[in-house]
Amino acid sequence: MPAEVTMQGVGSVFGDAYINITGGAISGSVYGGSQGHAQFYNKINKYGQTITHIAEMNGTVNINITGNDEQCPTIGGNIYGGGQGLVSSNGEEYLRIATCGNTELGEQYKAGVNITIDLPENVPFAGNIYGGGQLGMLEGDTNILIKRGTFTGNIFGGGKGEDNHPDKAKVIGTTNVKIGE
Repeated sequence: MPAEVTMQGVGSVFGDAYINITGGAISGSVYGGSQGHAQFYNKINKYGQTITHIAEMNGTVNINITGNDEQCPTIGGNIYGGGQGLVSSNGEEYLRIATCGNTELGEQYKAGVNITIDLPENVPFAGNIYGGGQLGMLEGDTNILIKRGTFTGNIFGGGKGEDNHPDKAKVIGTTNVKIGE
């Protein structure tokens, strides 16, 4: 029987992601990273490896949301630079599900998030903007640039956490938020 090793990268992206939204209507949220799932977490694959790293984003996430008076996207949810992690019903934390970056693999897998928003003033955005993920940790820097727009929600440099789970949405890096050019 082979020695037990940790499986890296199940359902993960090892490269950059580019999300450009210039029109249309999205009723939900926008995520730069992946969505985690516990189905394979801590299971042994056919090679005897324990799977603990699921749906990671190892690269730079670039989200650009732009519009003009003739064509402008509407988003009904929030904007997340990172992924959507999870906490089990019994409160177990899955720290390596839907994270962005994995410095355990080396510095080249440090992720970054760049969010740029340029919307007309007459189309308000009511959701929140998060540089990090929703219950997904970010090992890298976040840069949020709001060129123009009307926002009735909040703008956070970090991620969206949950009570009693302090490590789930933390950003390990520098956070930059700039409003206006």
